Amino acid sequence: MVIGEPQIYEIDGQEYKIEILKLCYDCRGGQGDFSLKINGELKEDLSYGDKIDLADNLSLGIRKKDGTEGGLVEFYLIQNVAPQKELTPWEKFINKLKNIFINLYERFN
Repeated sequence: MVIGEPQIYEIDGQEYKIEILKLCYDCRGGQGDFSLKINGELKEDLSYGDKIDLADNLSLGIRKKDGTEGGLVEFYLIQNVAPQKELTPWEKFINKLKNIFINLYERFN
């Protein structure tokens, strides 16, 4: 990506227009200082390790490219996964019953 030139990425039918407005690799004591425009929305004061929530359960992350000194930064898209809800004892019991009935049905049919 080049500063000031928007890039369009499509993921699962959703378009993301991302433009780098400011890019300083070694500002803030090496933490970086970045400004982006994502689908027209300005995101400022970003550093390495930051994640920006986007539509459709996606986030854009910023990280320093491994093995480089003060020169390369990676922007990456990741899918957010909701934490699994702990089942209540009642829900666990119902799931066991369902499995028993499914096994019995499969044995006798």
